[in-house]
Amino acid sequence: MSSPAYFWDVLRYLPLPSTALAAEARWTAVENQDGHLEVFALAQDGAVWHTWQSRTNVVDWSDWASLGTPGAITQLALPIRSLQNQDGRVEIFILDDNYKVWHIWQAAPNVNWVAQWASLGTPPSSTTVNPSFTMAVCLTDTGAISVFMQDDSSGDIFSRSQKAANGSTGWEESWTSVGSVGGFEDFAVAASPKSLQTQAVAVLPFSNDFWVTSKSGFIAGQAAWSAWSFGFAPPPGIAGFGNLVLQPNQDGRLELFAFDSGNSNLWHTWQNDKFQWTGEWSNLSHPSTGIDGAFVTSLDPSGVIDVVACGDNFILGLVSQTAPNGGWGAWGFVGSNREPHLYIEPELAAVRNDLGLLNIFVRTAGDVGLIRQLEPGHRS
Repeated sequence: MSSPAYFWDVLRYLPLPSTALAAEARWTAVENQDGHLEVFALAQDGAVWHTWQSRTNVVDWSDWASLGTPGAITQLALPIRSLQNQDGRVEIFILDDNYKVWHIWQAAPNVNWVAQWASLGTPPSSTTVNPSFTMAVCLTDTGAISVFMQDDSSGDIFSRSQKAANGSTGWEESWTSVGSVGGFEDFAVAASPKSLQTQAVAVLPFSNDFWVTSKSGFIAGQAAWSAWSFGFAPPPGIAGFGNLVLQPNQDGRLELFAFDSGNSNLWHTWQNDKFQWTGEWSNLSHPSTGIDGAFVTSLDPSGVIDVVACGDNFILGLVSQTAPNGGWGAWGFVGSNREPHLYIEPELAAVRNDLGLLNIFVRTAGDVGLIRQLEPGHRS
């Protein structure tokens, strides 16, 4: 059985904002509750700007509008993240120059934003001078948003979460240490809906072993993060992993994707039907043009995982499972083998609309480009 065959639109560019997007500025894309897509980006004025589709699955986008800025943001390469609350309201998270987390959210699904940004502060750091952090966000097993911050010096991971889904009772009063084992290199976190838990997987430098911690809002005695435990070893002979991504399969089993040292190949390992890590690895290789350092995963409506990666020579590659929860096909190109789509910056986002169609956003110098899937994939 072959990989899905997707039908792609031409590369289109979103309108340019009145304040230019810096080449290094971070950005994010998200689906609204009604299916229309929205893009957020830091501009050269240090504010967050956004643009959105007039309705779902159309090529018409609004002019950019500013959501303002909570404070001094001159480091435009700092991350910005977006996701939907359980009730459908989009929420945005950014870091300021002092690595303080700020967030702003829609007052109602699809429209309108609250008037002011709010701060979640900064976790404690082992570095007293110029500490720095890496940020991730996800919905937990209870549907609450959780923000994760990794201390770049010590590798320690901290979390701070909504007390309940949608933030109806506010946020936890302080940051909680998820801990570390000898200073983690990278981590990923995800909630597996069928396992009733949120799990983090982190990799150690030098040994390249993977360690696991979890918590659950449904299982008695597991409300707090567990102690880190050894999860599984790297593939034999492979030194160094980065860019960890956790993606649930259709049946709820988590699958971990990661680049090996030098971004040579994309590897993955998976849980068994008891939601325990098998420790088995498979090499998904890379697009024929190589890999340039970024990839995203997405579950399509038929239940297969898609991986989109930036390849060398500014070409986007795509590899997919051949069946839900199953094996994998070969790499192809986003677009076609004769006319693959191009990008400039090795950064991308993949968002599905209400029809389940994949929308891939890419940075092309000062622009944001969009490549839309036009029809559901078929299998031959």
